[in-house]
Amino acid sequence: LNYCNNKNRDPPGKPPTATVMGPDRPHLPLRVRIHPSVTDTHIPPIPPLRRSLSRSPIVTTVIACRRYRRCTGAAALFLLTLTYHAQRRWQAADTKPLPADHTHRRWQAADFLPMPWEGLRDAPEEHEAFEDLLRRENTTRRRCNEMWKPSFRIESLAALAEADDRERAAGAAILPAHKIDFAVVGFPKCATTSIHALFHGTNEINMMPDEYCRLIEEKYTVDDELAFRGEVRAAVAAMPPEKKTAFKCPHLIKNAIAISRLASMYPDAVLLVGMRHPVLFFESFYNYRVTTPWPNTTSWEDWAIHPPEALVGFANGWMDLDTDLGRYELTLMQLGKVPLTDADLSLLACKGLSLAPTRQRVFVYDLGQIQDSDADRGRAFLDGMGRFVGLDNLLRAVPVVNPKRKTVPPEVEAQQIDICDKRFDKLRMLLLERSKATSAFVVDRFLRSPEVVVGGRGHFKELVGAWALDPCEARRS
Repeated sequence: LNYCNNKNRDPPGKPPTATVMGPDRPHLPLRVRIHPSVTDTHIPPIPPLRRSLSRSPIVTTVIACRRYRRCTGAAALFLLTLTYHAQRRWQAADTKPLPADHTHRRWQAADFLPMPWEGLRDAPEEHEAFEDLLRRENTTRRRCNEMWKPSFRIESLAALAEADDRERAAGAAILPAHKIDFAVVGFPKCATTSIHALFHGTNEINMMPDEYCRLIEEKYTVDDELAFRGEVRAAVAAMPPEKKTAFKCPHLIKNAIAISRLASMYPDAVLLVGMRHPVLFFESFYNYRVTTPWPNTTSWEDWAIHPPEALVGFANGWMDLDTDLGRYELTLMQLGKVPLTDADLSLLACKGLSLAPTRQRVFVYDLGQIQDSDADRGRAFLDGMGRFVGLDNLLRAVPVVNPKRKTVPPEVEAQQIDICDKRFDKLRMLLLERSKATSAFVVDRFLRSPEVVVGGRGHFKELVGAWALDPCEARRS
């Protein structure tokens, strides 16, 4: 606000001020200077109904900043951040206390909700903490407001847009001829490594080594963005030009910045997206995370493993894993392939996601198609995927490739889970309930887009329809 007031001098005379406070929190005032031209506008204090979206501290501050038209974007972002942290303190002060036998502490500064995971670890039969997380993890408008968390800084979007404008104005002549033809962009633990090995083994495709996820990086100035694009194009140009070029990054599809950047730099590139039953996806990804210490991948000291019951909702994630990650529709909505309702847009905002509409075509597959024992269906699937990426020759069978794992101590191995255990019944039912909605979105909405392609449509729809069923029934039989 000082930046606003110093840069844009107010007319003579003291402008009126409005005080925006949290309910019953007079120790956290936020004073907003109002320009004299809007003196007829009154910003009332927030009433005690603080969980109302229309009168929350964040929305009230947005209104105030919009009315103060001389305020710059940087100061507005700062003001929003300030009120966001103030609201978190109000929420924490009003948190219902946990039972005495639970230990309550926050994992990181970025966490939003109380994390009673130590109690869950010590007493797995106790489900009160898990039920508390379920009550908190709602997708209504009011919870969206309380859990507001931008997934990227606004400066990165501005730099991205300006870089697009500059490159468009300069013309295509300055850009190298080398391009990315396709990318395997999701989801983790859905055979992306095997797909990488499959294409790498052909004589028509150059796959960039390992996972190439640089496109996820955020740049906050247009000069940094243009320099970064130059580095990416140089890496692509270093690949042999006589073959198609592709890369793998299983987390890219969730990142709006990366999706927009890829569409801007390589608009003709196509995307490959793999999925699997969301319940089994959660189990597989959790067990992978348990056996992969991070950020120090060579030491098991102080390796803190979070129990799966505590990973309810995106705000309670651990190492990019939470119960929302298997809700594929949240990520697929970002691509702009289907019409979205107000409820869809509210849900995206609630989960910290953003629209990144792209005209790039998308090929989707289910893990069951990779592991299909029916030779004819398997051949039809591979032929469809080969045609999608523009291959002339037939693809061979998909190799079974697992990421390299280091030696894991027995006590860490013991922390892996079987999602079908009785301990995880409530967690599995939550995942299964969400799986039904995910299955309906993919079959009834996403596949209707002319820009979405599937190899073996009938088998794919059959596999996705099975997401509504408990996979543990088949496992037990």
